[in-house]
Amino acid sequence: MISDISSNDVNPSSKSKCSISSLSFLKPLFRTSIAQSFQHATTSTKGPIKVLLVDDFPSLRIVLRGILEKDGDIQVVGECGDGMDVLPFLNRHETDVVIMDVRMPEVDGVEATRRIKTRYPDVDVIGFSNSNDSFLRSEICEAGAIGLVSKSIVPTSLVKLITQARQG
Repeated sequence: MISDISSNDVNPSSKSKCSISSLSFLKPLFRTSIAQSFQHATTSTKGPIKVLLVDDFPSLRIVLRGILEKDGDIQVVGECGDGMDVLPFLNRHETDVVIMDVRMPEVDGVEATRRIKTRYPDVDVIGFSNSNDSFLRSEICEAGAIGLVSKSIVPTSLVKLITQARQG
């Protein structure tokens, strides 16, 4: 359990538990822009943790990529703007952890998580949302996510969460 997030943290060692943490630091950063790139969903045992970012807001993906890539143990291997793009991406690129926006227009994060966990059970999915709704948390966890994280989470806590998810 990550000690500096909150009492409602995701517990990566207990994949059946699900809760919420916080990313309010992103609000002033939404105006930034960078680029994107991509990489099959099997768990890698060596090297950096391969992370896929899935969110329908490009500016959020850009900010997250910048934050996560500052950590030498994390490599953002790709970005998807909707849940319908995730499986095709995972079919071609090695991925360890997916940061999944829960609400997206075409295929939402809950359905995308179900599809991922059916086809790639070793890939960890962390739900990502603005909402602290317990029903939403329940939905994403039932789909197979290890937790639901608020978009207001502190960057260092998100890095720790991703790292601990892989050590699970």
